[in-house]
Amino acid sequence: MKKYILLQSLLIFLFQCDSNSISISDNSQCYDTICEENNSNFLLQISVSMTPYDNQSFEQIVDSENYFGVHVDATDGYDANYDILESPNGPSSWVSLYFPHAEWNHPLGDNFTQDVKGILFDSGSDKIVQWMFNVESNIYGTINLSFAAIDDYCYECIKSIKIILEDDIYTSYDMNFNDINISRFLQQNQILSFNLLVEFN
Repeated sequence: MKKYILLQSLLIFLFQCDSNSISISDNSQCYDTICEENNSNFLLQISVSMTPYDNQSFEQIVDSENYFGVHVDATDGYDANYDILESPNGPSSWVSLYFPHAEWNHPLGDNFTQDVKGILFDSGSDKIVQWMFNVESNIYGTINLSFAAIDDYCYECIKSIKIILEDDIYTSYDMNFNDINISRFLQQNQILSFNLLVEFN
């Protein structure tokens, strides 16, 4: 339903552009305006799975309840309505993905399973929103990251999603998550820190 409404809005806006005799070369301006009006809200899911090393009796462990995004009413600081704390890890084997925010001084912890930012670009600046997330586990093995869209907000306005880990850069264009194939070996109690950048058209 949301996709239909968004498509309907897009067609109405393009029709208005045509009715005002805007040239073909200005169609990008129409598209940019639609993106500016609609990219203020989106949420993406990021999951980490782990195959324990050299022990076939262990089942794969997963942490899938992690989300990042932007919202018109959110800020880059802590927002009780949008930023959610990471749950404590259990006594058994676990792998955890979280967004660290010690600077928020939250009384219940520094790690968050959901991190939603505000979106406000300076005129002429690159339209990029950045997150940092960590992955760690109490065992060792190979981790894999995967992404999924869970909302229908103006994802077509996202130009690329880039993941940076040390000297490695993984980039997905136009929401093609198959472009991102991240598989890394993780030592026990090691923390891998990733930078995540979303660039808008």
